[in-house]
Amino acid sequence: MNRLRFRRRAAALLAAAFIAGCGGGAGASTGATIAVGATDAAATPAAPTTPASVEPTLEVTPSPAPSPTAPPASAAFPLAADVWFGGYRIDVTGGAYDATKHALTIDATFKNTSLIDTQLVHLGNSTTVVWNGQTLIGYVTAADLPVGATANGQISVQTPPGFIVADAVLTFGKPDQHQATIPLGGVTATSEQPTALAVTGTLKLGKYVTYKVTSAMLVPATCSGYPERIGFGPQAANLVSIVIWGTVASSDAVNQAHLDQSYLVLADKSKVIGIPAMGLEIANGATIPNVGVCFAIAEPGSGTYLLKLHEYRSNVTGSLQFLVP
Repeated sequence: MNRLRFRRRAAALLAAAFIAGCGGGAGASTGATIAVGATDAAATPAAPTTPASVEPTLEVTPSPAPSPTAPPASAAFPLAADVWFGGYRIDVTGGAYDATKHALTIDATFKNTSLIDTQLVHLGNSTTVVWNGQTLIGYVTAADLPVGATANGQISVQTPPGFIVADAVLTFGKPDQHQATIPLGGVTATSEQPTALAVTGTLKLGKYVTYKVTSAMLVPATCSGYPERIGFGPQAANLVSIVIWGTVASSDAVNQAHLDQSYLVLADKSKVIGIPAMGLEIANGATIPNVGVCFAIAEPGSGTYLLKLHEYRSNVTGSLQFLVP
């Protein structure tokens, strides 16, 4: 029994020595601790590191903001033009423009060629400045103008941004009327002028009354007022007025006379009534100069006409034929 135990123990020691000589076995300790199921870092190659994407930066130099251009200070401009419109002789002598305030002023003299006192403010209704397709309202100096008088005045206009004086046109009259135009850039002004007519003769109205023609003209204007005080105004472009002036005389030493009608008979026998309406008292034995009759006819006014005047007391109509070339 003892010999058997000895043999078993000797065999165990021999096996252990064999294992130690081979460098260890399954039960030998290597001095390292390995966790079950862990990944061996040395066996797994590390993934290459990709640097973060960096967007290229472009250095942008901003464009400098444009410096505002200072508008010119108020500057005067020369201008010389002479036109006729609506009973006024208008002589433009110059002007000034303030770009900062957008204010245009035009200097002019105005002469009243009507036979009735007028006010310049009425001309303002027909005064504009046309620029870049826009119609700008003009304001005319307020002034009273007796017959034949001349007054200095100004036309004031408020202008839009970008206004250029040289491209503007001072205009009297609406587009559908006879107009006078003055380009502010210095181009020649245009206007329709009254023209003299060669009308002569005397109308006999009964036994005592006569009307002797002293002058006549073709006028691009309407008539208003009274036979002995006719005023002019803007007129439609498709019409023109025949104006005849004369002296009325009565040789009746006892009774007054009364002219109550004036009209033209046209070539087609139609009638055009005088405006202003005829209504004139002639004292017994009196003479009245500068009695006017006015008739609006189709432009250009050429033709043969028969002037008719009627005297109420005698109930007689006098006639005078004349020609407008």
